[in-house]
Amino acid sequence: MQINSRVNWSGFRTLSGILFGIAMLLTNVVWCQENYIHYNKEILTAEKLYFTGKHKESLEKYQDIFSRYKKPFAIHCFVATQMAAARNDTSLFFDFLGKAASNGVPWSTLTKSVHVRRMLKDGHTRRALDIQEEGWKKYLNSINKVLRDSIDYLVKRDNNDRKNWKPIKDSNRIYHYYNVKVLDENLHILNRITKRVGFPGQHKIGLRENDDPWILRSFGSTLLYHHFCGLSLMKEDLLKAVEDGELLPAEYALIYEWAYSSYYQSKGQFRGSNNIFHFTTKCDYPKQDKFYNNFLSPFFYSKDTLLVNKCRGEIGMQSLEHEQIKKMFERNNQIIFRSGMFNFY
Repeated sequence: MQINSRVNWSGFRTLSGILFGIAMLLTNVVWCQENYIHYNKEILTAEKLYFTGKHKESLEKYQDIFSRYKKPFAIHCFVATQMAAARNDTSLFFDFLGKAASNGVPWSTLTKSVHVRRMLKDGHTRRALDIQEEGWKKYLNSINKVLRDSIDYLVKRDNNDRKNWKPIKDSNRIYHYYNVKVLDENLHILNRITKRVGFPGQHKIGLRENDDPWILRSFGSTLLYHHFCGLSLMKEDLLKAVEDGELLPAEYALIYEWAYSSYYQSKGQFRGSNNIFHFTTKCDYPKQDKFYNNFLSPFFYSKDTLLVNKCRGEIGMQSLEHEQIKKMFERNNQIIFRSGMFNFY
């Protein structure tokens, strides 16, 4: 895999230097090394217990996981809170609610759950609000605010630059985007930050504020969805982020398949889209050998379910069968399991 990083650095060195200097302020909390691929597999075990009617054992499993791992993901804490509420387990409900708040689940998301709202109606609102407030303070103190502001600034640059895009449509109705310098610049800033302090994932910089329809969405990865060379530059860093508890397995899978989708489009292989971005940064990908079936367009899904489940298992992601059972359980039991961008992680 080769990458040519020919970027026009004029007017960019100052911005990059400032942000990189800021990012060199190391994260606020030093975590012990824990393998979050194992963590995610344990979460799947807890879910399976609940799906098979072993509710007490499932809730105990969640409690055990959260006690042993310092960085549980927001979505898992939220799910456990809903399950405890559904079982009228007041003690675990408050315990999990505190875990949820301290890992980035806002009150507005908690109250999306019918089970949580019912529990609050039973006279537990005051205590729940107190626990939420205390947990939220812990969450805000746990993230690197300077690093968060730096990444947030890059995302805003990205969003503002889009207003000036003027694609050129060719005779084949293909839209070509040429004025995408900001995407190139942002990618290289993100890469330099990542190489210095690790990928800015959910625990380093927290979650996106609820300004869109998707709950518990991280936002450092937004920059990777918009530039397919990000996977080439940072693949090992991203896999390390999965292992370190900064990226959910399904979030990595989305980044991976999004990169390959955009790369194929850049070569004229259109499957459900007709956009080509002409980046200054160039990268070549080897033939795709990992398939997760976790992308917007099913054109890129593999029919080899054994291969897909093998790839998923390597990063601690749920199997295709587990995913289908979860969707059915979500629909029949009103438990919110899906979160992230387009509800993919």
